[in-house]
Amino acid sequence: MSCPVSIHTAATILDRNHLVKYDRKTGYFQATDSGRIASYYYITHGTISTYNEHLKASMGDIELFQLFSLSEEFKYITVRQDEKMELARLLDRVPIPIKESSEDASAKINVLLQSYISQLKLEGLSLTSDMVFISQSAERLLRALFEIVLKHGWAQLAEKALNLCKMVTKRMWSAQTPLRQFNGIPNGILTKLEKKNLSWESKCSSNFSLSFGVELTITPDFSWDDRIHGYVEQFWVAWTPIVLPVSFRHIILSEKYPPPTKLLDLQSLPVTALQSPSYEVLYQNFKHFNPIQTQVFSVLYNSDDSVLVAAPTGSGKTICAEFAILRNHQKGPDSVMCVVYVAPIEALAKEQYVDWEKKFGGGLKLKVVELTGETTTDLKLLENGQIIICTPEKWDALSRRWQHRKHVQQVSLFIVDELHLIGGQGGPILEVIVSRMKYIASQVENKIRFVALSTSLANAKDLGDWIGAISHGLFNFPLGVRPGLEIYIQGVDIANFEARMQAMTKRTYTAIAQYAKNEKPALVFVPTKKHVRLTAMDLITYSNAGTGEKSFLLRSTEELEPFLNKISEKMLKVTLREGVGYLHEGLNNLDHDIVAQLFEAGWIQVCVLSSSMCYKVTLSAHLMVVMGTQYYHGRENAQTDYPVTDIPQMMGHASRHSVDNSGKCVIFCWAPRKEYYKKFLYEAFPAPHPESKLLQFTRS
Repeated sequence: MSCPVSIHTAATILDRNHLVKYDRKTGYFQATDSGRIASYYYITHGTISTYNEHLKASMGDIELFQLFSLSEEFKYITVRQDEKMELARLLDRVPIPIKESSEDASAKINVLLQSYISQLKLEGLSLTSDMVFISQSAERLLRALFEIVLKHGWAQLAEKALNLCKMVTKRMWSAQTPLRQFNGIPNGILTKLEKKNLSWESKCSSNFSLSFGVELTITPDFSWDDRIHGYVEQFWVAWTPIVLPVSFRHIILSEKYPPPTKLLDLQSLPVTALQSPSYEVLYQNFKHFNPIQTQVFSVLYNSDDSVLVAAPTGSGKTICAEFAILRNHQKGPDSVMCVVYVAPIEALAKEQYVDWEKKFGGGLKLKVVELTGETTTDLKLLENGQIIICTPEKWDALSRRWQHRKHVQQVSLFIVDELHLIGGQGGPILEVIVSRMKYIASQVENKIRFVALSTSLANAKDLGDWIGAISHGLFNFPLGVRPGLEIYIQGVDIANFEARMQAMTKRTYTAIAQYAKNEKPALVFVPTKKHVRLTAMDLITYSNAGTGEKSFLLRSTEELEPFLNKISEKMLKVTLREGVGYLHEGLNNLDHDIVAQLFEAGWIQVCVLSSSMCYKVTLSAHLMVVMGTQYYHGRENAQTDYPVTDIPQMMGHASRHSVDNSGKCVIFCWAPRKEYYKKFLYEAFPAPHPESKLLQFTRS
C-alpha cells in the first residue's frame, strides 16, 4: 500500500472516531479535543470511540468502573480457569457492585482495579500480574476519561471521574480519611477520622446583567507541611446544577439597565458644519465626520450642556471632545478659556498632549500644557495654559487647595477620558476629582461644563447623572455600532501557561497568514516583555520554515539599513531585518519611534507589543491578535486575567479607518475562559456606581 493511501486510510479512521477533522478534498487535518487527549495520554482510537459512545451525564460510579473495563487496552485480558474461584471471592469484597459475572473479562478488569485501590492481597500470580498491568494503565486512562467529561461540561460526572483518578493514584477510597496515606497511624484513630474536613468560603459579585463572578477561598483546617504536602496543591472547581430554596422576602432588586442609544441613520456632517475656516483646517485629513460624531455634534458644539459619550474604542470619541473645546474657544479671548483634560493613564495624557499641541497649539495658537506633578511648576503652567492635560493624581494634588487657587476656579470645561476605568486601581482618585469639580462649580460663579468619554456601558445613566448629563446629553452607543470589525475567539486548552503561549504562537502565525494577506499589517499583543521577544523570533521561524523567504519584510534590507544603524537593542535589529518589530516598556524613545514609523510606513508587516502598550501607542492595523488574555500577577503569585477594560482597548487598534473597509480581530484565550469573553465582548459591562469608593478620600 502506498504512503498516501495509508495516510488517507488512517485519517479516515481518526475522523470517524472524532479524533481529527479530515477534509478529504484538501487533505487538511484539524485536531479535536478528543484527539489531543488521546495523543497526550497515548490512548487508542478504539478506546476513545468506546468512551464517546457510552459516556452519559447521569452515569454513576458503577457505570464509570464498567466503562473503564471496556477500554481497548485490556482486550487481551482473559479469565483463566484457575482464577475463577479467587475472582468470585473478590467480587464480594470490593465496595462498588459489579453487574457482570466472574467469567466475564470486563468483570475481572473491574474487580482488579477495585482491589488495587483497596490494597487487597492476591493469591494467584497470574492475577497479580494482570493487576500490575491494569494499575499501570489506570491512572493514564482515567485522567483521559476525566478530561473528556470535562470537555462535555458535565460537572457532576467530572467530579466522579476526578475522584476516581485520585483514588487510583493514592490507593484509597474517597470516603476514607487522607491520613491513611501516612504510615504509623493506628487504624482505630483513622476510623474515627473518616469524615471530610475542608471548609469553603465563597463570594459572589455581579459583573453583567445575566452573569456573576465567584471568588472561592479554600481553607484547610490542618497545618501545611512542605515536606508532606509539597508547595502547591491544584484544585478543579466544577459547577453543577443545584436547586435550593431562597427567600426573596427582603431582596432589593437592582434597576434594569436602560437600552443603549440608537445610532440614527443621519447624513454624515461635512467638516464645513464647523462654520469657521480656522476650525475646518484642523480636520483637513477627512471631509465628513463619522455617524457617531454626526449624532453628538449639535449638543457638543452648539450648547454648553454636560455630555457623556460612551461608544466602542476606535469610534472617534476624541474628536467629540474637540467639539466641546472648539465651543469653549468660540467665547473669545476675553472670556475664561481654561480646559482641563484628564486621562487616567500617563501614556494617554502624553499622546494627547503631542496631538493637541500640534492641532490647537499650532492651528489656533492656544497654549497647550501638560502637568508635571511638581506643584510649583504646575501652578505656573495652570496660570499660563489654556488647555491643561493631566492625570487624575496630578489634578488631585493641584485642586485640593482650590479655595486659594483662582485658576482652578476658572476652569470652564472639564473633560474626562476613559471614564469606564473608574473601576480600576486609580478609580477612587478619578471619582474624587470629578466630585470636587462639581462642588467647586456649585461654590463659584463660573459654570463648569463636564464632558466624559467612555467605552459602551450597561449603566451609563448612573455616570451621566453623576456628571450632570441630562437625557439629551447622554449617548451610550452599543458595541456593535463600530462598523467593519470581525471578531474571532479561539480557545486553547492547555493548562500550563508557558505551554499555552507556545501553542498560541503557531496559531497566531496561521491567523496572520490567513487574515493579513497581500502585505496587510498585523499587531500582536502578548502578556510581557519576555513574550514580546520570544513571539517575534517564533513568528520569524515559522515564516522562514513555510516560505524560506522574509515574508514579513516589505522593503529591501538595503533600504532598511539606515534605520537599523540607529537601533540600540541588538535583538530588535535582528527581528526588523525579517520584517517583525516589537514594542515594550523597556525600549528607549528612539527605538520605539523607529519601529512605529517603519510599521506605519508599511516597511514591516508585523509588530508585537506587550499588553500594557495598548494605551501607549496609536498604531492601527488590518489584523489585531490578542495572544493570551492572562498575565502573571506578582502580588497574588498566580496567572490573572487582563482587566476587563483592556481587551476592548486592544480591539480599538484593529482596522485602519481611512484604508480598510473592515478589520479583523483574533483573540486567543484559555479554553475555559472562551465563553466569558464571548459574552463580555458583545455585551456592555457596567462600571462601578459613582461615589462608591470615596470613603478613603473624604479627608482630602
